[in-house]
Amino acid sequence: MTTPLPYQPEFLEQKLDGSLVKTDPLPLSSSANEQASKSGEKDTSALLPVSDKINTEPSILSNGKANADLEDAKLKIIWDDLMKQFSVTGKPHRDTAVLLISWAKEFDDLNTEAEVNELERVFTDLFHYKVIKQKLSDSGNISPYLQLSRYLLDLVYKFDSDSILLIVYYAGHGIPGEPGELYLAGYGLC
Repeated sequence: MTTPLPYQPEFLEQKLDGSLVKTDPLPLSSSANEQASKSGEKDTSALLPVSDKINTEPSILSNGKANADLEDAKLKIIWDDLMKQFSVTGKPHRDTAVLLISWAKEFDDLNTEAEVNELERVFTDLFHYKVIKQKLSDSGNISPYLQLSRYLLDLVYKFDSDSILLIVYYAGHGIPGEPGELYLAGYGLC
């Protein structure tokens, strides 16, 4: 048994060719309005757009994945509506600083350099954040653990304030430890 999807006047979502599509509801046509006003009944068939591509088989509607996809689409629309108040230049914080941490090339078997560089461009060019890039290495004098500790302390020392957002991004391997612990590991340093 299937449960019919509720009609929501703000938007309608339909499954077209395997993907969810957001559409605006269609207004009642003038002839449908006239018929509805004469008979005193509402013609709800004119409310929904008609498409030969819409698949409304009961198996699709009762499918758990389809319902999860529909719920995800609804939450995305709600999120997008809430986030409209924040433009790219309007930030809820006075300033933002980003620390991008990765491994030196000889310990980076994931080849994260391009990813980190692209993320740096997004943070600097699109969001106008202050970005600091640091690489961890096995330089003999200072262990990667101490390097990481220093990079984090430098970030907090330089930018800590109630109105500054601090973002730390790590590109590399992680090994779980005790609950709540994560050990960062470079290739060959485990």
